[in-house]
Amino acid sequence: MKNSLYQTVRFRSPIVWASVGLAILVSLTMIGCSQGKKTQIAPPSRQVLTPLKIVVMQDRSGSIDSTRTPRISMAELDMLVGLLIQRSGEIAFGFIDEESNESFVRLRVTRAPVPPSEPSKQGNPFKVAEDLAVYRKEKAAFDTRDSDWQSETSRRVEVFKSAVQPLIEGMDRSRSTDVYGGINRADLFLSETELGTAAANGQTRVMVLITDGLDNARRAPEQLKSGATILIVNGSRSKGVLAEYSTEVFESVESAIRFVSEFQPQAVSTSTNNPPNRDLRHGD
Repeated sequence: MKNSLYQTVRFRSPIVWASVGLAILVSLTMIGCSQGKKTQIAPPSRQVLTPLKIVVMQDRSGSIDSTRTPRISMAELDMLVGLLIQRSGEIAFGFIDEESNESFVRLRVTRAPVPPSEPSKQGNPFKVAEDLAVYRKEKAAFDTRDSDWQSETSRRVEVFKSAVQPLIEGMDRSRSTDVYGGINRADLFLSETELGTAAANGQTRVMVLITDGLDNARRAPEQLKSGATILIVNGSRSKGVLAEYSTEVFESVESAIRFVSEFQPQAVSTSTNNPPNRDLRHGD
């Protein structure tokens, strides 16, 4: 009988980097997809974790150099994919540019099958034998479901990475910046109706905006509906038009990922993350 593929992962501050380290391990096992190798999926956590729905938007305007706004790397995106596999849910990737209107590249991961509990071997020998027979049957069914889940998850990860990698590595600079268009599209993704265990009130919804927030597209802001937590990443504390939203600011993508790994969602009113009617647009 093969060893259990599952082990407990806790997303709490004292050992948060252990979780992130596991995510890195997940990612490293997946790098082979670009070399024609089948992706290997590391074990998800047996701890019941809130599904993660996260969108990552990379600013590619001319101002990002002066505001020390980093570019996300494939290694960092792999870390987020690893967290997604641990928790289930969906990730989307796109750009903040002159229109911010390109469709997201998306990856959805379903929750892994739960293995049956091995029965006690103590007590009446006939009852023990009966319970073991039931367990072996359930374990065989679980092994089949688990193998199918790993194969399908591996396939989806490979498709996602093969689509995102050339976008990240060949990122061109845009002529202008439509920040509002980007966050409106991100909010639409995060507001999508979910059913079952991925219901909206049971998700951790996060918007990671790798941007300085400097907008010159002159698009009017819209009301955000998702109630998502908004993270801004740049090296100058710049928020631009995002200053009117409730946000968390990080100097690096890695720090933002660490925050996501330990973040526990709280009820957020959709009205609390909407700006008043002010024109705070900035030029690049």
